[in-house]
Amino acid sequence: QNNAVNGTNQINGDAFHNFFNPQTVYAKVVNDITGCYNIAVLTLQVSTTSANNATLEVCDDGTPDGITQLDLTEKDDEISGGNMDYAITYYLDQNDANIGTNPLTSPFTNTTADRQIIFARGEDINTGCFSTIDLELKVLPSPSANTPRDLPICDPESDGFGDFTLTDRDLEISGGVSGVTVSYHETLSRRFKNI
Repeated sequence: QNNAVNGTNQINGDAFHNFFNPQTVYAKVVNDITGCYNIAVLTLQVSTTSANNATLEVCDDGTPDGITQLDLTEKDDEISGGNMDYAITYYLDQNDANIGTNPLTSPFTNTTADRQIIFARGEDINTGCFSTIDLELKVLPSPSANTPRDLPICDPESDGFGDFTLTDRDLEISGGVSGVTVSYHETLSRRFKNI
């Protein structure tokens, strides 16, 4: 502050490299005619952002083509490292991520089968500082689920009810493929599971 008052040791206002974080510098405003001046205090604060690389893996939907809808927001917490001050947005290309334009909406349907790279931007909502990372989208193949033959049983009581052994159709449904599990459910909801 003494330097500002005395007009000595002026620093380069166009290219100043801080020595501390935070650091205070003083700006002297002088009236060119009267020579009167005033001093403003400027605090320099260097903020950092960091985002963690991530991969979003989901199972393919009912059409085995490697294209499906992905809930990008599932990776927000992982990318931000749990920092509530980071806003996470997603982009098709690095340039859009750098300038923050044309963000993708979620759910997002991938445009490249099986594997696609998009870009995530983590921006500190307090400072505006940001960093970007690649987010790999992987659509994993789902096993085939073949439609089996009907499963009839006899109804000696003629009441329309009976006990079925559903597992009798496991091989037909799975096609005999090893490494898969067949389970049975009364409703279709939640059939497709993301991982």
